[in-house]
Amino acid sequence: QPVADLAISDTTNVQTVTTGGQVTYTLVVQNNGPDDATGVDVQDALPTGLTIANATPSQGSCTTTNGLDCQLGSLPTGQSAQITVLANVAQTAATGSTTDAASTTAYETDPYTTNNSASAPITVSAPPPTSSPPASPPPTGGASSSGSGASGGSGGQPVTNTPVTGSVSGPAQTLTPSFPVTPRTDSPPPPHTVD
Repeated sequence: QPVADLAISDTTNVQTVTTGGQVTYTLVVQNNGPDDATGVDVQDALPTGLTIANATPSQGSCTTTNGLDCQLGSLPTGQSAQITVLANVAQTAATGSTTDAASTTAYETDPYTTNNSASAPITVSAPPPTSSPPASPPPTGGASSSGSGASGGSGGQPVTNTPVTGSVSGPAQTLTPSFPVTPRTDSPPPPHTVD
């Protein structure tokens, strides 16, 4: 009877994934011989809270109706086949460590069944809390004045009298009246006495 030693590995692209995120599993089946393997089958029941988005095998075909079931056909001795599984993590998935488990079988007798299954642990965590945007500062405007006129009124800007400095240059001028001016020549009247 033909003998084929199949071995499977299960790895992930991340160690930690948040709820609502995605994780990619890579399953590789290797035929260590000594004979060719036929009817190679791979099954994988994803952990609770994870669902398969798509599964792409390097050969054969996969169905995802009830977990993952891939029919890979024949696998010559020394050859391998790969399956890439993209899984969605539900928003309601439980947080903490969870493990994916995959297994493989063929029609031939397998002398070492311990390597016919593999697992890949991941940690599901809650997404970080979203921070609220900072509050907008109150609008600031220019100085306002509720009064009128130069005084500024209540709440207005104070009025500052700024002195004017500088000098006036130019020649001195003598003002001449336009009418004749006669100097006074009469004497003042004598003082009045009371008898």
